[in-house]
Amino acid sequence: MFLLFLSVTSIQCISESRRIPRASAKEFSETVNNLKYIATISSAISLEIGLIDGSISPYSAISDLLRMGSVKPEDMAGIDSKTINDALEKLEKLSENKPDEMIEKRFVDLEEMRIKESNEPSTISGLKEYQDALKAVEDLEGLKQSLTDIKKNLKTLETQFGSLKEADIDSASGFMITITNFLSKLESDAKSFDATLTRLYNVKKIQESSKALLNALSEENEKQTNAQQRSALTDENVASLLENFNKAFDVSKSVAASLPSFKSIRDLVSSRQPAFHHKFQYTSGLPSGPRDLASLKSNLQNRWVVDRISNHTVVIPNLEKAFSPFSSLADKLKSVESLWSSLTNKTVQKSINEVITTVQQFGEVSTLADGLPDAANQLKMCDALRNPKSFEKQLKSVQNVMETLNKEVKDISNFSYINQFKNLSSVKIHFNVKNLPDDKIQELASNIIKSLKTNSNKKIKTLEKNLKNLEKDVSSLLNTISNTTLITNVETQLDTLQKEMTSFSTCLIEINTKGIYSFSIAHFSSFTIYIYIAGQPVKHTIEALQKTRAFSIDPNTKSTIDSIVKSGGELAKLKTKAEDFKKIEDKAVKVLNGAFPESAVVSQKLGLGVQGLEAIGKALETKEKLNKLTEGLQKAQMGSLREAQQKAIQDSQKLPETFKSIDEFVTSLNGKKSAADFNSLRSIFEKASKVKGIDIDMKILREVAESLKLPFDDGLEALDLNFARFKIADSVPSLVAMDEFFMKYAEAMTKPKPADTPSSQNEPETATLNLIEKLELSLCFVLGFFVFLMIIVVLLMLKEWKDGKERRKEEERKQKREVERKRKEEEVAKKEKETNPDTNLENGTPSDVQNGPLWAFVAKCEKVVFVLRAVS
Repeated sequence: MFLLFLSVTSIQCISESRRIPRASAKEFSETVNNLKYIATISSAISLEIGLIDGSISPYSAISDLLRMGSVKPEDMAGIDSKTINDALEKLEKLSENKPDEMIEKRFVDLEEMRIKESNEPSTISGLKEYQDALKAVEDLEGLKQSLTDIKKNLKTLETQFGSLKEADIDSASGFMITITNFLSKLESDAKSFDATLTRLYNVKKIQESSKALLNALSEENEKQTNAQQRSALTDENVASLLENFNKAFDVSKSVAASLPSFKSIRDLVSSRQPAFHHKFQYTSGLPSGPRDLASLKSNLQNRWVVDRISNHTVVIPNLEKAFSPFSSLADKLKSVESLWSSLTNKTVQKSINEVITTVQQFGEVSTLADGLPDAANQLKMCDALRNPKSFEKQLKSVQNVMETLNKEVKDISNFSYINQFKNLSSVKIHFNVKNLPDDKIQELASNIIKSLKTNSNKKIKTLEKNLKNLEKDVSSLLNTISNTTLITNVETQLDTLQKEMTSFSTCLIEINTKGIYSFSIAHFSSFTIYIYIAGQPVKHTIEALQKTRAFSIDPNTKSTIDSIVKSGGELAKLKTKAEDFKKIEDKAVKVLNGAFPESAVVSQKLGLGVQGLEAIGKALETKEKLNKLTEGLQKAQMGSLREAQQKAIQDSQKLPETFKSIDEFVTSLNGKKSAADFNSLRSIFEKASKVKGIDIDMKILREVAESLKLPFDDGLEALDLNFARFKIADSVPSLVAMDEFFMKYAEAMTKPKPADTPSSQNEPETATLNLIEKLELSLCFVLGFFVFLMIIVVLLMLKEWKDGKERRKEEERKQKREVERKRKEEEVAKKEKETNPDTNLENGTPSDVQNGPLWAFVAKCEKVVFVLRAVS
């Protein structure tokens, strides 16, 4: 159901995912390619600085450029071809040896049994389960008293029924009362019988447990019988085996000397597999190594790069000059890669790994030489303790007593009718005389006696029958419980058989061996137990020898190994070539470090971020393939897969969500182009950092796909969908740093040398370019300052216009208030004049005062103050 849900959800997501225009996908691909140009330039600068100042060792640089993974170039350079060839030749000669394989097989079996006995000391498969069931039979002893009481009650009822049957009417009531009481007791016993039934159910499990135990014992008997049919371990054949071992140890010691070299070869083969992703330390912007170094000049001359570098007329020709030493380094790197070209072939990879496995296994055999003779002789001694005939006899005895006990257990009743006794009300009513008058008692007694004699009452008749069955089954169960010899016989015979087996297993466990592989087994319950088991020196040596007998190396594999060995010499030459960078004295190289002080961090983050963009692009290219794969994986039977395979399938169901996120990201970039500088590209990295990735083990996913016969090529296996690993957002500051570098580099290259330096006269073109650049900068500064002043003037004029408008409005309001005030004063003056005509002559009118020269002066002063405040 889970897979069905995932399938429906995935298909729905796929159908709803927007199909991005081809133009957008193409533009994104072009953008990624362009960004790779600047990433290669950045890493090349950082690499050159590091090789010159020693912050990057030559071999570290080579490891990154050739994507060597955990393989150290110095180890490859130190490979001795003679050691490799000697090891292979001796292994091929050793394959001609043909010892007694039956004796070898017997020793291998003995060591396997020793390990098994060490894990589970003195145990027989199924024994514990049988012992639990046997204990349940023994525990039936606890039921003896309750069963005896039930049997006694049943006897009493039987007697009372017989007595009542022969009684007269007058004496019948006493028997009826007794019967009623014992029927009530029977009801109580029946209701509490469920616990007994549970115990009897557990007892009957012994039949299945005995079957499982006898099967295990029969298998052990068969093993011992088969082992006895093989050649016996004698002093002679053991000595012959040890002689072969000694010859093998001599060869193993010489082979062991080649192990470090073969380990380096094995790791190198792993680094050529599609799913391998090298973790770059210094050259993340040069993932293709020599090819990226060879393309540096063309990358610098690319129009997209040129348009984004200020002072490119100075920067580009000088960087070309600075990068020129990489040309010969790239050629050397390519020659090494050509020697490794066949390592990408899966057949060659498999063949080399098989050779190395044989070499490694046999090379470690020599470490077992010291303790192996003692271990072999001790195994021989333990083997002699096994007596198949005696074991077979003991097994038959165990089988007989177990079958006898099983028969007894089988005969125990299941008491299926016990529920009928839990409610006897319908029967007791025929015997219950309590609270009845004498005439009714006599009538009831007459009827019950008659029915007992004629068997006419079906309920009483059935009850009597069930009582007899119950008494019989209880008696049988009591007999089984009392027959303790049955259990004793089984325990005695099992103990005898177990002791015979234990003597052999104890002997094996007590062998103290020296081994290559020690391991621990953890048992988790309420606590953890760690069991440390020594290795299997005899078995390991025999298996190593058996593998060499089938050893052969085909010409193609030998040729590939020879090429790898030869590449060691080329790597040593590469180191010398990389060391030559310290001898460079050209100014174009010397000023790099000063212009790019944080080159290592900047280039690493930028290179990794661009790798992330490239990973998104590759995922986009394989979208259709992956969508079909997701649908096809629904056919996988999850129950038959390993946990890692199940996880890979479940992770793959998130692919539609990832592609939806990629589509949204790529579509958002459509039409957004800028030619200003590298920092203007920051939005690409910022948006890309939000794309949802998935951490899928593509190698394991390929295993599942190929098992379902689904198409899955190397391109899919090489995908890295864990976009978070690239930390794309961290690349943004590197863009600013690159812009700053180009400016600083141009400045450093155009900086004039002292006048007394003759070489300064040899650069007229650079000086002219320097003057032009300075004039351009000066003109830009003047124009910028003029624009700034104009903006200030316009802002001041706008403010003055706004303030003037406010002043005019205020003047209009003042004039209106003044007119209103004058009107009121004139009305008052007119009234006063009518009342007192001499007032105007004595005091003068207010209007005269306000219209006087003093009032006008005050008004002008207020205006001046207002303007000054506005200006300030």
